[in-house]
Amino acid sequence: MPSLIIHQFLPHGQQINAFLEDTCVLVTLAYLLSRGRLLATLFDRRRSRRDQVILSLLFGAIGCSDLLFPGDRLPYVPSTLAACLAGYAGGVSLGGPTALFMIALFVAAAAAHVAHINLILIAATVLTAAAAGVALGKLRRDHVEDDAWARAKSEA
Repeated sequence: MPSLIIHQFLPHGQQINAFLEDTCVLVTLAYLLSRGRLLATLFDRRRSRRDQVILSLLFGAIGCSDLLFPGDRLPYVPSTLAACLAGYAGGVSLGGPTALFMIALFVAAAAAHVAHINLILIAATVLTAAAAGVALGKLRRDHVEDDAWARAKSEA
């Protein structure tokens, strides 16, 4: 009975609930990332090859969580979110391998008939998200470098 009342006043109540649930997950993940060594390693431009591989596998696995926990993941599709964050934080050297690892996992799932996946659409969105993350990360780094250069010039 209460859900009928909610649907009467909030016709999009399920979508709002899904949005709030996904937002809570994102906030929790952001908090956990900020508490450990992972965040520092993620933004470290001099990270080792081993750290690069571990981060690619980690973000790729997080991005493919839809395979383990299927359902409506809008507005935060984990595969695009993970690829974009990897590209933003680590550039091409992290965004590219992460996207390729996710695509490989989705191809394996489709071959094993685990999920009905449009591989072309998945590959296109994951690669686009990684590229967008790389571009945004480069803009951020260029902006930070310009600010640092301007400060150093004004102090001289």
